Amino acid sequence: MSAAFAGNTMTMFVPEKTKQEWTSTEKVGYEANMPIGGGKSLFLLLEKDFKCLDNAIENQDDNYENPNKTC
Repeated sequence: MSAAFAGNTMTMFVPEKTKQEWTSTEKVGYEANMPIGGGKSLFLLLEKDFKCLDNAIENQDDNYENPNKTC
């Protein structure tokens, strides 16, 4: 994984294989360290956004179903 920051927007780049696995399995997230020069690295963490279990006001139509949801 890698990331870029431009115009107040953070964009994460994920390999196609990782993207397919992430969206088609129950795996919640991925992490990586991206070298940024000078012997330093940026820690990247990508996690699924689950629907809230409380009465959230925000639109959550594109969030994943919460695995802690009971019916």
